[in-house]
Amino acid sequence: MSSDIPPQRPSPAPDGVSLPYWLAARDRVLVVQVCASCGACQYPPDLACHHCASADLHYEEDEGAGVVYSYAIYTRTFDAAFPAPYVLAFVELSHHPGVRIMANVVEVDASAVEVGMDVEVIFEPRGEWLVPQFRPVGVAAS
Repeated sequence: MSSDIPPQRPSPAPDGVSLPYWLAARDRVLVVQVCASCGACQYPPDLACHHCASADLHYEEDEGAGVVYSYAIYTRTFDAAFPAPYVLAFVELSHHPGVRIMANVVEVDASAVEVGMDVEVIFEPRGEWLVPQFRPVGVAAS
């Protein structure tokens, strides 16, 4: 029996460290961790600062603008929930330089993605959560 319903993409499984990140994303807000001791920003969320090891961390809102730092175009489907081709990228956040988030670049032909491309965050529903993804700046909301 064949079905035209695509498989569901996996949902996040927040833990005690990442829960504030995922709660913000569910409100369509992108956040990064900031160290109160040294001021360093980091992603992904962690128990301690990646620079000075302080546990005095808080979350700060990011504007959601960035540039494609690096990317790969997947032309083979490894999971039916992610049909090829798709783009997996490191996006460097403009408001928090040096912070790079791994996400898909969506709403664009994969062959048009390039290093330095200006992108903006959008949020993809996954079960009860929303997952940050990026699209080229200026693409109309779909």
